[in-house]
Amino acid sequence: MSRKSFLLDLYLRHAGDLRSFIAARLRCDDTAADLTQEIFVRLSAQDGAVIRNPLAFAYRMARNLIVDHHRGQGQRQEKAVPQEFDDMPSTAPDPEDIAAAKQRLDRIAAAMGELPPQCRRAFVLNRFDGLSQVEVAQRMGISRQMAERHIAKALLHLRTQLDDAASN
Repeated sequence: MSRKSFLLDLYLRHAGDLRSFIAARLRCDDTAADLTQEIFVRLSAQDGAVIRNPLAFAYRMARNLIVDHHRGQGQRQEKAVPQEFDDMPSTAPDPEDIAAAKQRLDRIAAAMGELPPQCRRAFVLNRFDGLSQVEVAQRMGISRQMAERHIAKALLHLRTQLDDAASN
């Protein structure tokens, strides 16, 4: 597949999702459309650079462009914020919430590491890759019932580990 057709395919398949991703964060469809276009302009300018995961790279560019956009807006509107908004609470998570979320992710990762390999693989395919139980079974070369058992075992283990950690 040529680079041009690859970029076209990437655009056709993912531009709408990227635009929605950006619009949800900026709350402006026009700016989201502009930034989405900017992403694909930058991707097309990557003369021969090897990008292992172009979709992930596009989302990283989207996040960076969103940050750049917010920085630019902050500089332009710094003095334009009415005083009645000074007392509004921030919607950004506080450091305590961030630390709690990181600890929870660490507990999940540790609990997943305790799972048998086949069980973990079935769970990841189902929950992270979005495959149905039938698709998991086909991908792993096992029966649907065995895929269901692996996924149920993983869910039970994770729930138990997280409940135990929460009660401590």
